[in-house]
Amino acid sequence: MFLAGCVYLAIRYHVLSGATGVVMPAYDLEQFARTCATIALYLRLTFLPFAGNSPQHTFVWDAQAGLIPFLPQLVASALLVLVTAILLFRRKPLGWVLLAWGIGYVLVIHLVPINIGNNTVQQRFMYLPTAVLLGLLPYGIPALKLSVAARRASAVLVGMLLLASVLVVRSIVPVWKEDFSLWTWARQIDPKSAMARENLIWAYLDAGMYTELDREVELLTQDGIVTTLNAPLNVGVSHYNRGNFERALFYYEFGLANISTGTAMQQSALYSNLAAAYALVERDREASEALAKAVQINPANHVALANLLAFCRGRDIDLSHWDPVVVRRAEERVGNMTDVLGRYRKGDDLSALCPYPGRG
Repeated sequence: MFLAGCVYLAIRYHVLSGATGVVMPAYDLEQFARTCATIALYLRLTFLPFAGNSPQHTFVWDAQAGLIPFLPQLVASALLVLVTAILLFRRKPLGWVLLAWGIGYVLVIHLVPINIGNNTVQQRFMYLPTAVLLGLLPYGIPALKLSVAARRASAVLVGMLLLASVLVVRSIVPVWKEDFSLWTWARQIDPKSAMARENLIWAYLDAGMYTELDREVELLTQDGIVTTLNAPLNVGVSHYNRGNFERALFYYEFGLANISTGTAMQQSALYSNLAAAYALVERDREASEALAKAVQINPANHVALANLLAFCRGRDIDLSHWDPVVVRRAEERVGNMTDVLGRYRKGDDLSALCPYPGRG
């Protein structure tokens, strides 16, 4: 199953392209606490699938408090590692089952973060570890010596868990079919989850529900929720789509103040959006500079490349160092930016927008 997951990752790489590859994070105290907290969370969700509180769980690190708030998670993680090690040392089949289960979580708990295009593949591996556990348990359980009473109790417990799981699947999973329903539910269950609030803003944006989006932004500010770059990005896009370019720039520039906290993809997307908005309010030099940063930070950003082709229309731009797939996707959407420029900058000299001289 783990190999099947790797094959799936390889196929996804070729389909989406633009992979940033495997980048091992700087493993500090915060990352250690995050790992232990995530292990403890998935332990609970694996054995008590109906006890989860949100599909996106917030991790808050307090440098002054250090590891103290995470002592229960540290103990749970240590016990899991210890039990696995003892079983492996004694050459028990269950030890290998637990080891395989743990390896399945390497991708899920961000020990090996992998980004492909604009997708984080960890979410696609969510059920891989549980599938590995269920698939291999029959090989490990028979070696356990249980009394007759314990076997009967185990059968009853498994039956109760299966019944509870079926009820949860029939009641909750249908709600998760639509992004709007999913993140509305997640926000209600865990109002302090920045991830849930950000994704709800995205769902409002995707559905064109701008009034609700504006209200959520107000509540986000009132609640003092600290978000990633995704929130100002998506709020800015909502205003851009409504033609409120100055308002869009307000949110983009708000995100720009914290751009160092974002990933390369987020930074590139922000600069690309800034460039488009700057161009439409006739701030050509800033548009050119922002677009140059967007394509430099993430050459796989096909939207930024599409804006580049639109800004440099009529010039011969060397695209040989871009991935052919990225170029194809950029060429498919270059007309969007060209049409917008034609509508709002009709008759203007747009030569200053192009960050590269090229050949006319």
